[in-house]
Amino acid sequence: MAREDVQTNIRLPAELKDLLLEAAAASGRSLSGEVVFRLSQSFKMDEANSALARNSRHIDEGAELLNRNMARVEEGIATLEQLRTSLELRLAEAQELLDSHKRK
Repeated sequence: MAREDVQTNIRLPAELKDLLLEAAAASGRSLSGEVVFRLSQSFKMDEANSALARNSRHIDEGAELLNRNMARVEEGIATLEQLRTSLELRLAEAQELLDSHKRK
C-alpha cells in the first residue's frame, strides 16, 4: 500500500482475522494488503451484480416482447391458414364450375 493510505482500526472476530491471515499468507500479501484486496473485490462484485441485475431486467423485457410478438405471429399464421382453406374451397368450386361447363 502507498504511504498516503489512511490507517484505520477495526474490530473483527478472531476467527475472521485468522482466516484473513491464512489467506494473506497463501496469496503473499500482508494482512492489510489482504483486507484491502478483499474489500476492493467485494465492491467490484457489487458493481458486477448491479450490471447483472440490469442485464437480467433487459433480458426479461426482451423475452416479454418476444412472447407478445410470437403470439401475433401465431395469430397471423392462423389467419393465413383460414384464408388458404377458404381459397382452396373457392378454387375447388371454380374447378367444379369449369368442369361442368366443359361437359355441356
